Amino acid sequence: MMRHLFTRLFLGAMTLLAVSCGGSDGYVIECDFDGLGDRGVEMVTSDGKSVTRRQLHPRDGKFRAEGSSREPELVELYTLDGGALLYTCVVSDGDRLKVSMDMEQGTPSLKVEGPEAWAE
Repeated sequence: MMRHLFTRLFLGAMTLLAVSCGGSDGYVIECDFDGLGDRGVEMVTSDGKSVTRRQLHPRDGKFRAEGSSREPELVELYTLDGGALLYTCVVSDGDRLKVSMDMEQGTPSLKVEGPEAWAE
């Protein structure tokens, strides 16, 4: 009897943990900035009520910026060494973007792939 109760509580807790920590919730921005190298990136997000800062560590210009926000959230990506703005967008849970840019060519080389709404 006690074993069944423990098993049910354990499975219930694991289900809640899985729902709150992953799945299709959240947003993902896959980044590839040619010429960035391994220089650090700061991700600054704001939902209009609070601002958060997080450091990201690219490998050969590639990194993944992730977050979670039910409401649209402003995301800005800056280089850590000089504070240069790399990319800015508004995303919310469920958004999946791929962003690439040649750092030498700058903004004209920026490419963004994502939901159809971004193409409009």
